[in-house]
Amino acid sequence: MTKFPWFSVTKVHPLVYAIRENNHWEDVISYLLIGTRTAYLIDTGMGYRSIKKVVASITSLPVVVLLTHAHWDHIGCVHEFKDVHIFDAPFERESLETGFLSQDIHELQDTFFLNDFAARSYQAKGTRTYKTFQDRSMFEDPEFTVTVLHTPGHTPGSVCFWVPELQLLFTGDTLYPGPEYIFMKESNLPDYKKSIAKLVNKCLTEGKSDLTIFPGHN
Repeated sequence: MTKFPWFSVTKVHPLVYAIRENNHWEDVISYLLIGTRTAYLIDTGMGYRSIKKVVASITSLPVVVLLTHAHWDHIGCVHEFKDVHIFDAPFERESLETGFLSQDIHELQDTFFLNDFAARSYQAKGTRTYKTFQDRSMFEDPEFTVTVLHTPGHTPGSVCFWVPELQLLFTGDTLYPGPEYIFMKESNLPDYKKSIAKLVNKCLTEGKSDLTIFPGHN
């Protein structure tokens, strides 16, 4: 494990690094998937510190950012990257373009930080330079393919990323150990139930005994 002032980095698979922000109650995790020609950064964290510096310490490959959705704790550092992709839905596009001020986010007040961590105010700039994908869009590397699975419910454009050759499933906030946030104005419980059924079917039909799920929190 490599320690950074804000991030903790752990190699959790021969080709995957987990980049955790565990001085905050939500314990958000971004993932770096190392390909042959490209590194795929799945989500960009809270924006409290530069995730680009962490990525650069791991790989010199070009980085493609794949976003599971556009909530504040997953888009914080998008402005640091040129090649950013998100599902084509109004909520996701608008949130990504707007960014946020930490002072406007309830979960970024002092009481949500752990270990007596001294919080500070900051601005996550968002980005207007990005591309969109759809359900079943694919990002191809010589060694594997990353397939988009549209899993709305948490947000309208929430997705998971399925890597069948490696038996990896990155679930963002669609699935993680802890209470699921389906009570927000952008959430939809019936859609979420369908999305979970979709994931279960994917795991049963294409998953193997070595299937590994990487969630966005905890």
